[in-house]
Amino acid sequence: NSGSVTLADVDGNLTVDSESGDIATGSVKGDASITTNGEIETQDVSGALELKNQSGDSFVKSVGGNANARVADGDLSIGEVGGNLSAQATVGDIDFHKVAGMATVNTDSGDIDFFEGTSMIIAQSNSGDITLRKVAGAVDARTEDGDISAEMLSGSGNSSKFYSQDGDIDLSFLDGSKATVEAKVTGQGIDEDDEPLMSDFAPVSDKNKLAAKYEINGGGDSIMIEAVNGEIS
Repeated sequence: NSGSVTLADVDGNLTVDSESGDIATGSVKGDASITTNGEIETQDVSGALELKNQSGDSFVKSVGGNANARVADGDLSIGEVGGNLSAQATVGDIDFHKVAGMATVNTDSGDIDFFEGTSMIIAQSNSGDITLRKVAGAVDARTEDGDISAEMLSGSGNSSKFYSQDGDIDLSFLDGSKATVEAKVTGQGIDEDDEPLMSDFAPVSDKNKLAAKYEINGGGDSIMIEAVNGEIS
């Protein structure tokens, strides 16, 4: 079936499967499964969300349960997710306001933007920037061609990793955060005289200007940072 679908609020579970066409719904008091080749705009989903879109932007205001989203060509935006998140885009940006559970996000070509994450975040972009704010859990962030920016809280007790190929990494810490950071810059043509590794904190050990260890507020959660052909600050 094909064609656009517009619905008001739905009291119960919702399933919409269209070969092509835009889909717009009000709030869903239950689970939602939406598949199309077009634009998707959905308000609050109280239960779980299953979303598949072949071509078009997708917006969901909030999801009470787990969210599983796959977008082939288009941007994906979800306000808040009360459970775990799994999101993938082939070509397109992915952004979320807040995820309460574990988040696994990747895009082949596009940016990833999180406003707040309270559990573990796994984020990967083959070509694009990754921006993470108010991160309270562990992070595994990797981009093959782009920059990474993260604002860290401490207390997760877990280790985090940041890796960028052909991009810069910028890490900041909110007041009171405690972390033990090991950072290194590698790649052909990297010259330590250019100071590609910069920090407001004095290193507790440094092999040279390309690798150093820092203890933020006495040390804490383990954070590993590597930038290949880029800078770290």
